[in-house]
Amino acid sequence: MVKMRLMGTKEELEEYRKILEEETKFKVIEFSEYYPIRNSSKFYRVYIELVENI
Repeated sequence: MVKMRLMGTKEELEEYRKILEEETKFKVIEFSEYYPIRNSSKFYRVYIELVENI
């Protein structure tokens, strides 16, 4: 299992979510809610858990 933290705008994070969910080598186990980055109204972070598809 791999745990990742991504940071970006909501649009960027949603785009990466779609890319990861379409990827056949990995399966997205969890995609967290959007957490705002302090002192920024534009950027957020999410946490993702992936496992290798066998």
